[in-house]
Order: sequence, then structure tokens, then C-alpha cells
Amino acid sequence: MAVIAKIHIVATPDVLGGKPRIDGTRIAVEHIAIAYNTSLSIDKIMESYQGITHADVFAALAYYHDHKAEMDTKIEHDEKEYKKLYQENMQQTSDLRRQLKERGKNPEIIRAD
Repeated sequence: MAVIAKIHIVATPDVLGGKPRIDGTRIAVEHIAIAYNTSLSIDKIMESYQGITHADVFAALAYYHDHKAEMDTKIEHDEKEYKKLYQENMQQTSDLRRQLKERGKNPEIIRAD
């Protein structure tokens, strides 16, 4: 008897930095886990990520639950890093944002500072 199975989850170093993902896509398992953990239904996840199947979503969730502690730690780390980079960007671009806001009020103001 032949065992027939489709591989749904893969990880390759040259795609998404080696993160586990749905085969044939650039959809990381963590994206599915985050969506599911924020109360999105399986159907809504499938609508959000065109081209994936129920089996893909369930395989991603199975992988997530098999590696939950490790993946939750990575997701938390990535969220902290995002917030840090966002704050740095907001600080670095505050003058530019202020100038653009002023320019919106008075479009004739052109500055080369």
C-alpha cells in the first residue's frame, strides 16, 4: 500500500528568511497563527490569503501548535522589533511630517532645508 501525502509546510533558507510557510506561497505559518489567534475564522483566513486551501490553513495551524512556544517567542520578538523600528522612524521623520503638514495648509511653501 502506498502512502499518499501532500506536503503543506516547507522552510527554505532563500524564502522568507527560512521561516516555515505554506508550500508554493510566501505565506508564513506565523501569519496564519496570528490571524487565527486574533479570532479570524478559517474561512476569513482563506479569504485574506488568496490561493490557499482549508488543508493549508489546518496544516499551518498544526505546525504552529507543534512548535507553539518557539513560534510565540518569535512572534513576540518580531512585534517588539516592529514597534521599536516604528518609533525610530517616527522620530527620524518628525520634521518632514511637520513640513508636509504645513505645506498642505499652504501649498506655496517650498523649503529646501
